[in-house]
Amino acid sequence: MFSQNNFMRDGPSRVSNLLDQVHRSRFVIPVLGLLNVVLLVTAVVLGIYCSKTQEVYLQPLQSSEHLPYILELNYLRENHSEGVKATKAAELALRLEVSKHDALKEQLEKQTSLNDGSQSHINRARAEKDKLLAADQHMEKSCGRCQEGWVLLNTSCYFFSNVLTNQPIKKNWPDSRQDCISRKAELVVIESWEEQEMLNDNVPKITTVGGGWWASGFWMGLTEISDNRWVWTHNVNLQPPFYWRDGEPNREDENCAAFYPGRDATHTWYDGPCHRHEYYWMCEMKLNEQCIGSLENTLGACGRTVQLLMPTLLHSLNAPIQTTNMEIPPKAARTYGNINDKSSDEEDFADTQNQNVSISVGSHGVRSEKAAVVCLIVLAVVLFTVDVSLGIYYSQQTDAMPQTSEGFQKILKNYHSTVESRNSAVRQLEKEKRQIEVTRWELEHQKRRGRDYNTILDKANQETAGLQTKVNLMTMDCGHCLPGWTYILSRCFYLSRTNQAKRSWTEARGVCKRMGADLAVVDSSVRQSTLHMHIQDRSDPGTSLYHAAYWIGLRDVEEEGVWKWLNGKMLVDSFWHNGEPNDQGSSGEDCAGIYPGVNPFSAWNDVPCTHPLKWICEMDSQDL
Repeated sequence: MFSQNNFMRDGPSRVSNLLDQVHRSRFVIPVLGLLNVVLLVTAVVLGIYCSKTQEVYLQPLQSSEHLPYILELNYLRENHSEGVKATKAAELALRLEVSKHDALKEQLEKQTSLNDGSQSHINRARAEKDKLLAADQHMEKSCGRCQEGWVLLNTSCYFFSNVLTNQPIKKNWPDSRQDCISRKAELVVIESWEEQEMLNDNVPKITTVGGGWWASGFWMGLTEISDNRWVWTHNVNLQPPFYWRDGEPNREDENCAAFYPGRDATHTWYDGPCHRHEYYWMCEMKLNEQCIGSLENTLGACGRTVQLLMPTLLHSLNAPIQTTNMEIPPKAARTYGNINDKSSDEEDFADTQNQNVSISVGSHGVRSEKAAVVCLIVLAVVLFTVDVSLGIYYSQQTDAMPQTSEGFQKILKNYHSTVESRNSAVRQLEKEKRQIEVTRWELEHQKRRGRDYNTILDKANQETAGLQTKVNLMTMDCGHCLPGWTYILSRCFYLSRTNQAKRSWTEARGVCKRMGADLAVVDSSVRQSTLHMHIQDRSDPGTSLYHAAYWIGLRDVEEEGVWKWLNGKMLVDSFWHNGEPNDQGSSGEDCAGIYPGVNPFSAWNDVPCTHPLKWICEMDSQDL
């Protein structure tokens, strides 16, 4: 090994020395010439063999038997590269489609996960809504003072079996009483006319399907223990007044009493067989016996800072500077060593002149011989390289060429394998495209599903919020009013329900009286607008405006055109509809009703007092 500086310094001198040595041998040039001839001949022979290899191979296959193989081979040569390119193109397209499909699958997975989350939110919202609906019904029926499913009427809680399930169950009298006892109650005992009227107004109605009207009655706690001796379940004999239907009781084998509500509250009782007939039943529990409870359960990674330290590495390359000792020729040494030696310089000058004369004579011959040697060596290297290349090529050609039809079959097999690979990639590509289309359809479906879920969830949240507000208001109402009443402007108002029968003005006032109230007095714009809003909320769009009105405590029966409130005050601030009151009809229109119109300050109409309408009751509020 020698350093670069040594080579730069000594290389030319060594090559010159080598050429000098070669030049000293008289046989070098002839040997190099002979070597080049041999290498040239070898190259020519190998070239001839390479050019004839294909002809030698195809010569025995020129028969018609092998012609298909030749044609197939030519086809392979022409199309094999195209097949490879097509295969690679198909494989590349397949990879792109797979990547696209993976992205779609990821979107689909995220969307499905979002939809599943929305479904969970919807289920929770629906569960919350169901709880609020149950709380709403419970508060409306009893203000939380009775058990769930019971109704508070005055000072007692009532249970009606026909609202127990979607398909109400009927029982005979003994089984019905046993059910009430299991609820720590008793079959209803009617002890006053007020209770009789109240039950007739509030018993849930069921349309009779098949059989007689009596099949939809309710057992009550009254039995016949001997001829015409009827006793309540708390061992108190039945005393007048009686509320039997016409012709009842009528048979000796019918010893238990039942209740069927009707328009006439004085005719609602009838007798039936205690064991053979099955009716609904109603239970009663005094409020002080009821478990009164509050409305409870009705509504039911450490931060870490990560610092990345990126060290900077400084490498110092301190390459040592190498120095070499140079030999100084004796002449130079003498020159540098003794400059003032004039006698030595004169002698050296004479020697140098003699040497220059001899060198100039033979310099041209030496240069020509050296050039010839260099050229022969370069030519030998080139020819040797050509020979090696031709030998390798010839070896590959002879090894790769099949010698029989089986060889062609092998080539054809490889070609068909390439074609099959391309076709397989194309088929997979088409399959992947179809799967992408299916995934895209499913993704669109999940997106539509997500939009639908969002709509459902928004609606459920709105309904839940509305119910929550309603329950909160009802909780406030129940703190001042009876169940089913609304606390408005420090007063309690009752708007008759849709399932209650409409009544005349006098009948409606009687219902209010039985509840300790009277028909409402609407003597201010604030009361008018507030009650009108509640009427609008309860109105049925399918009901005509004429039948959607509510009776209020205003009439002009004493003097036509002079309207007075039930509290004796004269009408001052009125809210009549245009053209009203007009006292139409032969019997006149002497009672006032309020209608759910668009304009709350143009909503009154005078109506015949016998006309059946709903009604609004009013009473003082109290702290309950």
